[in-house]
Amino acid sequence: MGFSLFPIAFVIILFFPCILAYEFASTIIVDQSGKGQFKTIQDAINSVPSGNNKWFRIDIYPGIYNENVFIPAEKEYLFLQGSNLSQTIISSDVHTSSLSATFRSSANNLVAKNIKFVNSYNINQKINIIPAPAATIYGDKIAFYNCEFVGYQNTLADARGRHYYKSCHIEGALDFIWGWGQTVFEECKIKVTGEPDSRGYITAQGRESVEDSNGFVFLNCDVDGVGKAYLGRAYGASSRVVFIKSTLSSVVIPMGWDAWVHKDHKGDLTYVEAGCRGSGANSLERECKINVTGVPNSKGYITAQGRESKDDPNGFVFLKCDVDGIGQAYLGKPYGSFSRVIFIQSTMSSVVIPAGWDAWVHQGFEGDLTYLEAGCRGSGANSLQRVPWAWIMSYNRVYLEQFNPQNFNDKDGWIANTLFK
Repeated sequence: MGFSLFPIAFVIILFFPCILAYEFASTIIVDQSGKGQFKTIQDAINSVPSGNNKWFRIDIYPGIYNENVFIPAEKEYLFLQGSNLSQTIISSDVHTSSLSATFRSSANNLVAKNIKFVNSYNINQKINIIPAPAATIYGDKIAFYNCEFVGYQNTLADARGRHYYKSCHIEGALDFIWGWGQTVFEECKIKVTGEPDSRGYITAQGRESVEDSNGFVFLNCDVDGVGKAYLGRAYGASSRVVFIKSTLSSVVIPMGWDAWVHKDHKGDLTYVEAGCRGSGANSLERECKINVTGVPNSKGYITAQGRESKDDPNGFVFLKCDVDGIGQAYLGKPYGSFSRVIFIQSTMSSVVIPAGWDAWVHQGFEGDLTYLEAGCRGSGANSLQRVPWAWIMSYNRVYLEQFNPQNFNDKDGWIANTLFK
């Protein structure tokens, strides 16, 4: 059963055609040669009235702008338009803190297009690697189209607010997409630029509570590069990162994810890969391997979970595990009268007996047992012959709908208002 996200561009063009050609309150030209109103980007931003509530367009002509750009909270509704990625470049080597950056914005309602943001500090030297963001983004309703972010550690500090990156290129080696943003990355290129034998992290998402709405969603993205990297590590106790229909190369470390300092609270983390492909998307080495070692004609049991009461919190959860081996085995039998075992997004070979579960000495009380399989695959995950009292869920369709851009960070349709020509 597949999962389909309706292409957001189609929705925008169909329902909001009028916004594609927008009349701006003012257009400002930045040109280093003096052919515009300003020679620096910062001077152009400073000229926008504080408290502005109408869209201002700032056209940035070709050039390498060696400056630190800051958009304060009171300078809203800015559209920064570069010529193209190879010609419009904002660059610096600032590295005073993890939130200092070549480009910083605290304002709501910002759109940038065709601009390359670079922090060269860790690129020019590899002796003293420290956080040096190319961009730090606060504010709500922020969109980047066809932009590039180049750094090494903390390249893109996606700090707070609802953000949307479309057709962007983001590269680095250590935690190079990090923060607490409620963010969708669509059709982006994610490039790992570590050393050949290095191990880094693509994301470090900071969600602190299951009640928080923030998280990173990568939709139809491409992950490649040099060295090795985890898809992410848990910067927050309830860190949330989702990859949907993305291509993952062998640059991805087979384990995929690192709980980091939250190893005792893995159940609070949300790390999902759905419909991904490529050599780095092989989930067989994610988390754990369950190896049945029976003789060819034997029948065994993988689990014997002993929960005795429905009020007991205990139980076994197998997340992204691989069940294989020799002989045949049930996924479990109830050692306790309220036994609870759950397999989520796991791969099951034909070693699993088709019935899946055995009520053992608790026959007649199967309703008290909790045996659940959600989003599992493989020849042993065929539910057609499962015992009728086991729960078999189609995990992907219902669960992943929450990460559709329209449900995750665009419920009020703000992205439609950022598609400027």
